[in-house]
Amino acid sequence: MRRFLSVLSVILLAMFIYGSAALAAEVIITPDTVYLSLESAHSYGTRDLMAIVSYDNKLTLPGSVSWISSAPSIASVNTSGRVTAVGAGTATITATVGGESATCNVIVSSTYTFTERVTLDKTNINLVMGDTDLLRATFSPSNATIDNLQLVWRTGNPDVATVNKGFVTAIGAGTTTITVEEFYGVSASCTITVSTSPLPTVSVTGVSLNRSAMTLSVGSSDMLTETVLPANATNKNVSWRSNNDAVATIINGLVTAHTPGMATITVETQDGNHTADCIVTVTGTPAVNVTGVILDKSTITLPIGGSDTLTETVLPANATNKNVTWRSDSQFVASVVNGVVMAHTPGTATITVETQDGRFTADCFVTVTVPVTGVRVSPTSLELAIGGSDVLLATIEPFNATNDSVTWISSNTSVVTVTSGGLVTARGVGTATITVETVDGQHTDTCSISVTNTETIPVTGVTVTPTSVTLIAGETRQLTATVEPASADNKSVTWSTSDREVATVTASGLTAVVTANNAGTATITVETEDGTHTALCVVTVPVV
Repeated sequence: MRRFLSVLSVILLAMFIYGSAALAAEVIITPDTVYLSLESAHSYGTRDLMAIVSYDNKLTLPGSVSWISSAPSIASVNTSGRVTAVGAGTATITATVGGESATCNVIVSSTYTFTERVTLDKTNINLVMGDTDLLRATFSPSNATIDNLQLVWRTGNPDVATVNKGFVTAIGAGTTTITVEEFYGVSASCTITVSTSPLPTVSVTGVSLNRSAMTLSVGSSDMLTETVLPANATNKNVSWRSNNDAVATIINGLVTAHTPGMATITVETQDGNHTADCIVTVTGTPAVNVTGVILDKSTITLPIGGSDTLTETVLPANATNKNVTWRSDSQFVASVVNGVVMAHTPGTATITVETQDGRFTADCFVTVTVPVTGVRVSPTSLELAIGGSDVLLATIEPFNATNDSVTWISSNTSVVTVTSGGLVTARGVGTATITVETVDGQHTDTCSISVTNTETIPVTGVTVTPTSVTLIAGETRQLTATVEPASADNKSVTWSTSDREVATVTASGLTAVVTANNAGTATITVETEDGTHTALCVVTVPVV
C-alpha cells in the first residue's frame, strides 16, 4: 500500500509539473495575418500556417495542433494548418495546443494586391546547435496578397541551418543566409551564425543609422539601415518607431511618407535600449489622386527570345504617386520587368500595369510566335505542254512555325501563271521561274518551269505480232510491237525473255528477233517506256 501511494505521488507530481508547463507555454501562429485573393489568374488562394510553442524562451513545434476557422464559408483550414480562400470577407483561424491557443486573421478579397517590398524582423541571429528561432516577414503594402505558390523560404547551407516557413533550426557550426523570396522578385535575408556552444555574451554598446536626416515627398518611401555596435554583439535585434505616424510610418526600416510635416524615426536596440534617430521631412502639396493609366501599345507580337518595352502614362500628369507594378498572366509565355516584355514560349499572354494609387490598370495583349526559318518548294523543276498544269507544294521550316502563309510569283506570266495556292498553268512556249516567298521573314525558294509547244500524247497500250510461235532449236522469227495510239510521243519499248535456255530475244526498236535454243517454252515480253504497258508472245521449242 505504501508503495502504491509512493507511485501515485510521483504521478500526481508529474501531472502537476507538466500541467504547470502547459499553462506557462505560449502558442504562436506564424504568420498572424494573411491576405488571400479569389482572383485565380494570380493566386491559388492558399496559405500554410504554422503553430509554434514558446516555453522558457525555447521555440518548439508541437506534435498535435487543433485548427478551426470562425467562418469556413470565407476561409477554411485543414488539419495541417492550410488555409484556403472560399469567399470574400474576414475569418479567424485558431490553433490550439494543450489548452493554449493563438489566432490568425485571414482577409479574403476578390482582387489581387502585388508585393512591392519584403523585410525580415531580424537581419542577424546567433544560435547554438539544436537551438531554434523564428523569422517574421513583413510585406509592403500591408495588404499584399501572398499564397503558397508565391512565397519561398530557403537556406544557403542546410548543414548549418534549415528553415520552414520562417522557423529556423540550427544544425551545425558555421554561417549561412536564410532568404525569403516572393514570386515577383522581392526578397529579404538574415545571416545565421551557429556555434557548438553558447558564445560569450557581447553586450551592445550603441546603434547608428545610415542617415540622420531624410526628405520624402508625400506617398514615397525609403529604407533606413541600422548598424548595431560592436559588430560581434550577441543580440542585434532592434525595434522601430515614429513619433508622428500621421507624417511618416516605419516598418522594419522602411519609411513611408503620408502628409507634409516632420517626424522622428527611432531605432532602439533590444539589448541596452540604445537609440539612434533620423529626422524625416515630408514635403509636397496635398496629394493628387491617380485617375487612370494607359500604355503606349495595346498589342505586341514577338518571336521566341524577343523583347519589347511598354511605356505607361499615369493620369493625370501631376498625380502625386505615379508608382506602378507590372505582371503577366502567363509567365511561361511572356514575362515583364519594369515594362520590358520578354518572350519565352509560343502562345498568348496579357501584360498588365497597375497603379499603386487607386489600382487602375491597363493591358497589352502579347502574342509569342515561332518564326519561319526557311521554305522548300517541290518539285524544283517541271515540264509542261501548253495548257498543262500542276501543283507546287511549299514546306515551311520549322514545321511548327506560327505563320505558314506564302506568296507565289511567276517570272514570266506569258509562259506560266501561278495561283495563291501554288497551281501553275502553262500559257506559252518558253521557260519561267516560280518563286515562293514566306510572309514571315521573306524566305524564298524556286521551281524552274519549261513549257513545250504541244501537249504530250501518252501511250495507252501495246500489241505484239505474232502472239505465239513454234520453232525448232536453231530457228529464228521476227516479232513486231505496235504502240497505241499511233500518235503517242514516246514509243520506246524493251524486250525480254522468261527463259534464256529455251529462247533468246534481240531487240531493234519496235521489232525483235527470237532465237530458239533448247526444247521447252518461253515467254517473250515487250514493255512500253511510257506507262509500262506490256504484250506477250509464247515461244514453244519441241523436242526433236
